[in-house]
Amino acid sequence: MPRSRRRDVRQIASLIGNAAVHIALYPGQYKRVGEAMEYFGQAAAVAEKRTWNLEEIERCRELAYRRVDTEFRRRAASYSRKELAQLVTKARYEVDKFIDEEMK
Repeated sequence: MPRSRRRDVRQIASLIGNAAVHIALYPGQYKRVGEAMEYFGQAAAVAEKRTWNLEEIERCRELAYRRVDTEFRRRAASYSRKELAQLVTKARYEVDKFIDEEMK
């Protein structure tokens, strides 16, 4: 049975959200960044199967941002407000970079 486009968007968003959080939290930690690259690779494999319209791309971005925000809310007690804002900004940059490069 073919996968739905909506399901693919949700899967891509979850994977790139997780990957972006790993990159923001663990710069320079090879194992953690390696996990992030694996997530990005899985997301790219799903993304390349389709041509995406603007609405789907923006929905993916929105869902990935939510994933990033959720993951950082879980870790909020470990960081100052300023640090948390910087980490979220970095993670959202990674989300945008993936989407701009992979979802055409």
